[in-house]
Amino acid sequence: MKKLTATFLTVLICLTSNVVWGETVNFKDLVYKQPFYYKEFSYIPFWPNKPFTGKAEGKGTGEIINGRNEGFWQWRHDNGQVYSEGHYKNGNRNGLWKEYSKNGILFMKGHFKDGEMHGLFLWYDDNGRLEGRSKYHYGEQVGECSGVC
Repeated sequence: MKKLTATFLTVLICLTSNVVWGETVNFKDLVYKQPFYYKEFSYIPFWPNKPFTGKAEGKGTGEIINGRNEGFWQWRHDNGQVYSEGHYKNGNRNGLWKEYSKNGILFMKGHFKDGEMHGLFLWYDDNGRLEGRSKYHYGEQVGECSGVC
């Protein structure tokens, strides 16, 4: 009886480990079927599929919960430099985001709300000098600014 109980508990722990601790995969091993991420080869069309939950590393690095990006994420250029970084909430960009050129120079900084550009955005030239400012309201540009916005 003790062997049966030990075997049952071992199998139970192995089967639930992905749910409890999550899993870390290379971002390139995920498949995006809007609006969710799935592990490659686990997605079957016209079948009830379970979206991925765990951590992704590589070109995109961050946490995925129920198939959607959550929390802080970094996206990288092919050369390894950070391309974009910021926070997601339920799969949508939320809060401050920054984007960089391939050589690491900041070229955009702005806020998103529910996946839409919302608030002040700053644009920089190839040398990292402030080039322009724009205001957005849920994705729609509502003005360009000179001086203080």
